[in-house]
Amino acid sequence: MIDLHTHILPGFDDGATSWEEAREMLRQAEEDGITDVVATPHILGPADFGREEEISELFAQLVRAKEEEGLTLRVHLGAEIYAHHEMRLDRPFLTLGGNGRYFLVEFPMDNVPPFAEEQFFALMLDGYRPILAHPERNMAFLRNPALAATMVERGVMLQLNSGSLRGVFGPDTRRLAEQLLEARLVHVVASDAHGATARRPRLRESFTLVGERWGKAVAERLFVENPRRILAGEEVEAVEPLPVERGHAFSLGARLRRLWRGSH
Repeated sequence: MIDLHTHILPGFDDGATSWEEAREMLRQAEEDGITDVVATPHILGPADFGREEEISELFAQLVRAKEEEGLTLRVHLGAEIYAHHEMRLDRPFLTLGGNGRYFLVEFPMDNVPPFAEEQFFALMLDGYRPILAHPERNMAFLRNPALAATMVERGVMLQLNSGSLRGVFGPDTRRLAEQLLEARLVHVVASDAHGATARRPRLRESFTLVGERWGKAVAERLFVENPRRILAGEEVEAVEPLPVERGHAFSLGARLRRLWRGSH
């Protein structure tokens, strides 16, 4: 399995806090059956684009740590870019594995930026392909799952968090993740690991869950084949989507809690 989304570079963002924790995350990934890990530090704004030297040095240390641990998994460099008007892709680390094609992008957790559609279209004309990180955790998609289908129709790829399928982020997020899988809208499942405890680099359990419900071929495509193609900068084979279940993904309990909070 290939993990395209991790925050394993210590001290750079809200991921690993120390080299000891980063090493433990590497060990955990290998024990889980992960063959490749992509370090995707948060790039939150224009200032972070200028931190390439710092990121490169941290990544070089990560490679050395992996070798010192005697691990066989491979590590790659990328980024998780927060969507904003000044987003650019003119440096190798901004695409996954430096392939110059696929980039991981994150929306605000409560909306889809109004400029995103036009921006993505322009970038795709230049040969880039956006991969939207964890849409199942975004309030706009939770309210309207059909929005995900619109994104995919326009060329955007979707990456689910493995923890979402295990219920780590709650029942509503899990329900939406399952809806997106049912509609064949998901291209990749990754860990979005942030440490060695609560949000570890962990894919095996979710691989099994997907395999049992949607078939082993689907699990292989989402955890192995598509990530491999993305890292290599190769074309990802399209799968004909199915209609998305109408209505939003909020459970009745969640709706009542939101109504309660709104009235107090």
